[in-house]
Amino acid sequence: MRRWFILIAVVSLAASACKSKAESTPSPADGGSDPQSPEVVDVAPGGYGYSNYGVTATLEPDGDAWKLKVSNKTGQGQGKPGVYALDARDGKRIDGAVEGAVPLGDGQSKEFTVTFGPGFDKNNVGLMILLLGGENWGAFAAE
Repeated sequence: MRRWFILIAVVSLAASACKSKAESTPSPADGGSDPQSPEVVDVAPGGYGYSNYGVTATLEPDGDAWKLKVSNKTGQGQGKPGVYALDARDGKRIDGAVEGAVPLGDGQSKEFTVTFGPGFDKNNVGLMILLLGGENWGAFAAE
C-alpha cells in the first residue's frame, strides 16, 4: 500500500511540474507563433539558427566573437538573451557572455556580441542553446 502512495505522489508532482512549465512558456494561445510551423531563418555558413513560438535568432561567427541577433514576436516581453554551448567531446557547458544584454519587448529585434570562455572550440560544439531571461528556450539548428 505504501508503494502505491509513493508512486501516486511522484506522478502528481511530475504532472504539476509539467503544468507549471507549460503555463510559463509562450504558446500560440499567448500570441506566439505555431511551433509546428517555425519561421525559416537564413544563417551564414558556420552559424546557427533558431525559430520557435515567435522568437527567431541567429548566432554567427565574427572573428573571435559571435553575433547574436534576436527577434521577439511572441506577443509579450522576453528577458535578456543568453547563450551557452555544450562541448561535443565531453558535454561540458560553456557559457557565452552577451555584451549589453537587455530584455526584448514584443516586436523588438536586437543584435549582441557574444564571447565564450576558455575551453570553447567552435569545431567541437555539440549544441548551442538559446536562453531568454535565464530560461532555456532550446537548441539552435546548425547551418
